[in-house]
Amino acid sequence: AKGIRFAVAHRAQVINMSFNFGCGKKVPEVDEALREAYAHGVVTVASVGNIGSETCVSEPATGPRVIGVGGTTEGGCLGNYSLAGKGVDLVAPGGGTTGPGCPSVSARPIYQVTLEPGSTQTFAIPSNYVGTSMAAAHVSGVAAMVLAAGAIGPQPTPQARATAVARQL
Repeated sequence: AKGIRFAVAHRAQVINMSFNFGCGKKVPEVDEALREAYAHGVVTVASVGNIGSETCVSEPATGPRVIGVGGTTEGGCLGNYSLAGKGVDLVAPGGGTTGPGCPSVSARPIYQVTLEPGSTQTFAIPSNYVGTSMAAAHVSGVAAMVLAAGAIGPQPTPQARATAVARQL
């Protein structure tokens, strides 16, 4: 909640969240911070979680006016790691192996610049990262591009602006 409020106070236009709480767990402090973000017209995006780490789509992806993002493979199939169901608004590239029933064999990783495992100062580009966190980052980037391009045009309120970006996506 403090991080969301910090981003809002520093005029963030898009907030990417790659963390999840337990199934069905309500987190009122985070929900209130998300409402504040929406009131300021901030687009909020969250990963829906990965099978094995979580068992259901949960907050913040299911929070108020948050875009919940699942992960796909390079070939456009739902990744075998991605949670699905209620709370998933979009899917985006997260890398990895396809889920059952998908004919695509394209399964290369989605690269990201991140801190090297175990480091707080050294950046790396690991090739073995897959998941909805990578997918949410894609959606956050596209949301920023929609805003920068003026693709939604002028909106009467900050809330309408955030809603228009979500609809555009």
